[in-house]
Amino acid sequence: MDTVTQKSMTHRLNRAGGQIQAVKRMLEQPETYSCKEVVSQLKAARSALRKVSELYVAAQITHCDALPEPERTESITKALEALAVD
Repeated sequence: MDTVTQKSMTHRLNRAGGQIQAVKRMLEQPETYSCKEVVSQLKAARSALRKVSELYVAAQITHCDALPEPERTESITKALEALAVD
């Protein structure tokens, strides 16, 4: 995996972690935050995690290009199936 992709994934994971921590704080003071604010943070965290999944699978598919057939096709198919389950 290249350094740029790895840094991008790490950045997104850190953001998702921050958003999850924000939700925890919001849940400790439910009277302070609206439902919309909480759900917004949850959706943002989910979106960041989904993007990390996509980046990771794309990097793995790139790695699969170096594999011989039929192992290449099988590995790519499994990676895409894993992403599609989300």
